[in-house]
Amino acid sequence: MAARALAVNGVGLGVCGESVESLDFDAWRFSVGVTRRGDTDAAIQVVSGVLRRWGVGHHFGVSVRGIDCAVPL
Repeated sequence: MAARALAVNGVGLGVCGESVESLDFDAWRFSVGVTRRGDTDAAIQVVSGVLRRWGVGHHFGVSVRGIDCAVPL
């Protein structure tokens, strides 16, 4: 993702994920987060390519999340 200058803000519990205590990755909606909505198509292409090369799939997505502010607004 860095090679394509995508702003990534983490990997793990995805948007609307239900439980960080469960090992059920469907409930986690395990994903990589991007901060810009315009990066989602490129991020999906990168993730899809990696999963295809590794021969795995189905439990990984791309979530669009804002960045955390260091100072409350």
